Amino acid sequence: SVRIEGTWLNDTAMTCELPRLVQASLTSSPYNLSVSNDGGLTRTEGGSVDVVSWCEVTSLSPCRGPALQGGTPVTVHGSGFLSRSASLSTLFCRFDVTTTPGVYVDESTVVCSTPVKQSS
Repeated sequence: SVRIEGTWLNDTAMTCELPRLVQASLTSSPYNLSVSNDGGLTRTEGGSVDVVSWCEVTSLSPCRGPALQGGTPVTVHGSGFLSRSASLSTLFCRFDVTTTPGVYVDESTVVCSTPVKQSS
């Protein structure tokens, strides 16, 4: 059991930072999460937290598409992509400041479509 200091955000939310975990321990996720609002006397079960390693991007294809049009499929090659990320809506690509949903193909491939770029 590890005790971590949290930061109160509002009546329904708080934030805390998970400690660094040894890579081998990632296989034992999800981790149970308990929250205390009075230093440990009152606890409520908060559910579980999945801890995953970062994915790695090794290449993108194509590297160019039609200007301003959007909708060009970009294949992202790498490692560590998770199929459950798509169902949790946490799989996406960011183009400048715009994000688009990613489509999981396998643990080494994701496809995203470019957004429409506003002319300046």
